[in-house]
Amino acid sequence: MTIDLQQQTDEDLIRLYAKNGKPEALHALAARYEHMLLALATAMLTGDRATAEDAVQDTWMRVIRNARTFRQQSSARTWIYRILIHRCRDLLRARKHRRTSPLLDQALSTGYDNDSHDSSDHPEVTKALAELSDARREIVLLCYHRGLTHQQVSDVLQIPIGTVKTRLYAAMDELRAMLGAEVEQ
Repeated sequence: MTIDLQQQTDEDLIRLYAKNGKPEALHALAARYEHMLLALATAMLTGDRATAEDAVQDTWMRVIRNARTFRQQSSARTWIYRILIHRCRDLLRARKHRRTSPLLDQALSTGYDNDSHDSSDHPEVTKALAELSDARREIVLLCYHRGLTHQQVSDVLQIPIGTVKTRLYAAMDELRAMLGAEVEQ
């Protein structure tokens, strides 16, 4: 009997890979998430596409190594995003200073799923995002760039939902101050 991998949940794909050694299950999972992970990593790493590709590759290596230990206490999506975010944080810390890159415009504009969120028409927004602290930028990117709910962001970052809301509110205030205009909340 052949299993239709496209019909399987993310959690089922991880289980098929971990317990039955089906690499095609991992390929199906990667096909679902690769673009989103690369866009998020590129934005988090202020446009450094090469480092973002490394972060995504490291994320998949960690998924492979830890698939057997995935306990489904969160969704597979949350678990994978969490791995990526931790890897990006490590890379940012190793960098020891954040730098603004002209590649950030491209990273943000190509990472959106919806053309109405294209930031290439708004370079001032892209610059302001790059100036936010890492913690605030992560939340803005997860909420507005990836479209996660506050609860999903809380799960991904492993912080209380109140902290997510507080940081998002502060980030939006900071963006408003930098941009001198009304920023949609």
